[in-house]
Amino acid sequence: MIEGARRGRRKPAAGMREAALPPSSDRGEGTGEVFLRLAIAQGSLGLESTRALALGPVELTEISVRLLGVRFPVDLSGGVRRFRHVRGQVARARLELPLAIASAALLDRVRRAAPTCDRLVLSANLDGLTVGLAGPTWALAFDCVAAPDAVDLRLVLEDARGEGLDAPAHVLACRVVDAACAGLASRHGGAFVLQDPVRAAARLVLPDAGARVPATEGLQLTVGVSDDGRAGRVTLTAERGAAPPQLSMRAVRALEHAELLAEADHAAFVGELERARAAYLEALERAPRHLEAARRLAALDLAIGEREAAAYATLSEVASVSDAGLLGSVVLEAMGEVEAAYAAASRAAADEPFGALAARAWTRAARLAPTRAAAAAALDEALVRSPGYADARWARIEARLATGDARGALGDVEHLEANTRSKHERHEVLRRAADRFFDRGLTEDAERLFERALRYEPKSARGGRPRARPARPWAHLARPRPLRARRRPRAPRARRRARDRARAREGARCLRGRQALGGRARGGDPSGRRGRARSAPVRGHDAQRSRGPARRSARPPPPARAGRDGGE
Repeated sequence: MIEGARRGRRKPAAGMREAALPPSSDRGEGTGEVFLRLAIAQGSLGLESTRALALGPVELTEISVRLLGVRFPVDLSGGVRRFRHVRGQVARARLELPLAIASAALLDRVRRAAPTCDRLVLSANLDGLTVGLAGPTWALAFDCVAAPDAVDLRLVLEDARGEGLDAPAHVLACRVVDAACAGLASRHGGAFVLQDPVRAAARLVLPDAGARVPATEGLQLTVGVSDDGRAGRVTLTAERGAAPPQLSMRAVRALEHAELLAEADHAAFVGELERARAAYLEALERAPRHLEAARRLAALDLAIGEREAAAYATLSEVASVSDAGLLGSVVLEAMGEVEAAYAAASRAAADEPFGALAARAWTRAARLAPTRAAAAAALDEALVRSPGYADARWARIEARLATGDARGALGDVEHLEANTRSKHERHEVLRRAADRFFDRGLTEDAERLFERALRYEPKSARGGRPRARPARPWAHLARPRPLRARRRPRAPRARRRARDRARAREGARCLRGRQALGGRARGGDPSGRRGRARSAPVRGHDAQRSRGPARRSARPPPPARAGRDGGE
């Protein structure tokens, strides 16, 4: 909007007046969705937009064009239609990028460089963007530092890190940004330049309203970040005559890195790894303690293979290897320092803002943990950062079964079942869980899980048994029986024998007590042993038959009273 112009019913600035425009001019011109109106400000006539315009994921919230060669007095009766062919120059423009919408819009472009990518997350930070990508077995995160330069915008990639990648993290980050900005930006090493984004936006919207594309020379870009309650919003403002913005220390450092490592980054981008390694070594000769160059060289050595010692030496000369994040953890594990690798992975996971990568880092820390308690805590943190991460969920199932927590393991199985979509995936989850429970000796839980799996694929009970273990407790489920026909499984033979012996001893003890009470009532020997042979213990079915009467006679009866005829 032109500085000082009146919009709507706001009070005009001092010394300004709004032109008396006909009603038709405020309704806009053209066949597209662009609406323009005339505005007068600072003694000049111009055009401005009346509302925000959507350009894909980008929103053009404001654009003001100052018309050249128009002198007062001027006849405004023709409205916008009369002045839309006049040459002009952009006085002010504002572009906004809602990151939540941009993530969904750019996913198809990103898949050109990463075909297995199923998640793209963009979030705002103080210096630009944090980009996160995740696939079934990998995760990648990096920062895009924004540095405006007059009418151009420079994006420098920094701090690339990942887990489960098949190439250096910085190289994959460059390929992803190159695919996302294809046709919009030019690449220079590890930096990308968006050339005159304001002119590109004006070229898309103004011709639809029948207006000329204005000139953008003399504009100055500034980048801002705002919070919209979701992932954030990046704002790009262009204003004529504004002072150049002051770059942050990180932006200045990122520009120096991009200039120093441009040749090496380009060689790594095109796949010439040996030439890239030589260029990184040359950069380290110019800047011996350059941390970013050392990390990229170490990542390159790990990608080439069988150069773990060289990567360890490169990182140790610059700083502590444990401070290199996930890269340092991989190098330390390759060198046999498991405790240091666990500490590096835990520290990197705690500092990681991208949830998918943090979950994988915590899973790595759980695998390297020295104790079961530390591993369980790391797996809990992994599932807090990414509840849908299946590998961490399976790892926690194994850890809980190892400690005897079958109830917690069943809860994790229910989470996995709920997170799947198709019936085949749910069957595979339950079948795999049944195998895990059976391996730990929990046959009843394993049978119930297999029965639940049969709900989704009933035919899988025939021939679906693993070959390595032909005997499974659920083999009888090949032909499901009605619930009434399913009896409770019998106890083991040793347990049944012990139960029978206990019942026999109880029956014999009760029988002896009843005999002793009978002898005392007759006045004989209280022990009941005089004049008769010692009673043999009752075994087997005799004990079961005598169980009822013996229990009733276990308590001694009350003393006998004299009857009506005297008695004893």
